[in-house]
Amino acid sequence: MPFPDPVIHTFAPIARLLEGAYSRLEYLTGAGKDQVKQLLWDEIRSQETKVLSLDVFDTLLLRNDKPEAFRFREISQFVKERLGEKAETMSDVDLLLSRVLGMTISYRCRPDIDGCREGSIEEVIRTQRRDLNLPPAVDQVFLQAEIDYEAANLTPNQVLIDVAKEFRAQGGVVVLVSDMYLGEAPISLILRRLDIDARVEFDGVFSSCDHIVSKRASKLFTKISSQLRCDPEACLHVGDSVEGDVFQCRAAGWRAVYFPVAREEAIRRTKSLDRFKSEMAEIGLDVSQWAKL
Repeated sequence: MPFPDPVIHTFAPIARLLEGAYSRLEYLTGAGKDQVKQLLWDEIRSQETKVLSLDVFDTLLLRNDKPEAFRFREISQFVKERLGEKAETMSDVDLLLSRVLGMTISYRCRPDIDGCREGSIEEVIRTQRRDLNLPPAVDQVFLQAEIDYEAANLTPNQVLIDVAKEFRAQGGVVVLVSDMYLGEAPISLILRRLDIDARVEFDGVFSSCDHIVSKRASKLFTKISSQLRCDPEACLHVGDSVEGDVFQCRAAGWRAVYFPVAREEAIRRTKSLDRFKSEMAEIGLDVSQWAKL
């Protein structure tokens, strides 16, 4: 019995353009700005779209070439500076490892909802503070350092801001959705710091941190369309993760636009992560179990 012809899947035009760029930021502020904007409108108008949903980190807010593990170390350095005398006996590596411990505990020990467990920055910080024997008053120092660092290392995606603003002006609903340990409150503060809230108004910020259920399990999408009382097929989501922003989004009945990180950017992040692992190995730390992009 002959095998059936293979099914070949190809990326949509937006994904192909972004993947081939050297830098999404350069591309979206230069040659690709109008083309990507038009392709997004084509997707919006291809079916009746009532809700436009945007992933936050690395979609609406574009990250630089620093991998997550490297960001965690820089945030730890940032915190150490701000703690001053309270941290004079600690190294930035002490703070980094307490951060990793806090992340592990938060993601594993929060009460689950519908089989999902998601981390919370507030819980991470409490664990860090207790592990380092610091007073409760430092919680705000940790949180403010997190917000300040993110705001300094993220760049608004003006193409998506323009599309969202125009879509909302036409009567559409625009929401932000994120699988992140930062909840609505700190995300909103970051948006304010970057002056995004002055450029476009959002109808909601939905984070797995607050709702426990996640995009990766498709359940956050289901929760949003139910809360907005909108047919899932009328919801269009834009995001950079194939699994969370595309496959699981479609599993919830939504439509999806893949907005990937450029291949060259991914290569640069991988090289940066490799350097970080080597630096940690030089001081006797094997970080391979948790250090990631």
